[in-house]
Amino acid sequence: MKKMKIKQLIICLFLLFLYVQVAAQDSLKIYLQKGGKGLLDKDFDKAERNFLSALRFSPASFIALKNLGVVYSATGDQKKAKEYFENANKVNSVDAELNNNLGVIYSNENNILKAIAHFEKAVGYDSTKALYLTSLAQEYSKVRQIGRAIPLLYKARKLDAVNPLISYILGNCYAESNSYDSAKFYYLDSKSKGGNSWELNYFLGRVREKLGENELAIENYEEDASAMGRVATNQAAINMAKAHPLLGVGAGNFNNVFFNYTPDELRQFVEPGKSIHNVFLQIVSETGLIGLLLFSLILFKSFIDVMTLRRRCFRENSLNSLGYKACGLGAASFGYLVALQFLPGAYYSYIYIFIPLIAASKPMQYEKASVTSEVKEQAEKQRKSFLDGISDSIAKWQTNRNIRRFEEK
Repeated sequence: MKKMKIKQLIICLFLLFLYVQVAAQDSLKIYLQKGGKGLLDKDFDKAERNFLSALRFSPASFIALKNLGVVYSATGDQKKAKEYFENANKVNSVDAELNNNLGVIYSNENNILKAIAHFEKAVGYDSTKALYLTSLAQEYSKVRQIGRAIPLLYKARKLDAVNPLISYILGNCYAESNSYDSAKFYYLDSKSKGGNSWELNYFLGRVREKLGENELAIENYEEDASAMGRVATNQAAINMAKAHPLLGVGAGNFNNVFFNYTPDELRQFVEPGKSIHNVFLQIVSETGLIGLLLFSLILFKSFIDVMTLRRRCFRENSLNSLGYKACGLGAASFGYLVALQFLPGAYYSYIYIFIPLIAASKPMQYEKASVTSEVKEQAEKQRKSFLDGISDSIAKWQTNRNIRRFEEK
């Protein structure tokens, strides 16, 4: 009897275990499906929630680990993305897409050797994807293995004939090997397929310059290189402000240190000692938020003074000339500030002449108003004195005339 009960208990426990396993598998599938839908819809919060729930049921779920890496990569958290991709790689190291994703992570970290290793695995596991071939070729070109990069790019170009990036990288490879005619052909091919990045225009200009096509090279440089020089200095100023938010790097020090704060990919457009062409970015990078606040307050106070001066002066007809001068100073200051968006003008003297003139004009309205009232009062006295004198003269003349008439009678 006891043996029967024990057998029944074992059977019940076994059935319960099977039920839990089936339920867990069903729940895992549901969470993976919901996470996949969130990823397709770019609802990354939903995708993250469901894939994390899936990992609670199966900590070694390859799909959940890999897709969590994709989610974190898409949201900019490269550290977490790398962690989940690496964990997924421990579960399944022969997945081509996973190895390509890891290659991208290491490429962004500038760890070219590891990036190449993973891209090579991706291509080894699936050589029919133009993306994997292009990624590997791009890394080869970074270490000047042009002979290995070009065949991969030709193959990728056959698989994806409309991708401008493939032609652009081919252009880079031929430019690196001094085959400027071929480089020009592929750069132009990239542009014809919709490529229009600053890198493409810049390197096309360089190649045309090498080929003696100086006029066309200038067109390409003007299209992007000049603008990118300003982008480089602006980005350097922003980086300075982030590194030294309160006091900046010191007044007048931008030219000395900006190259250290310029992103690596933009350094080719600038040289050490270059000035920034935006006065507000210049001030915030050199004197920090405190300096920018003080400068902005000075400008705001000057604007209020101009408007107040203009309004009060035009109320008095006698002060119209001062009102027009106030308008002129305000217009000149505003125009100059607009120009300073394109000039390194934090230490130009003009704005510091306009502002004191505006400040000095404010008390002039009261002085002129006071002078005007005094003049009016004095003129009124003179007029009354003049009229009184005439009245006295007329009265004397009438009195004398009456006396003469009386004497004649």
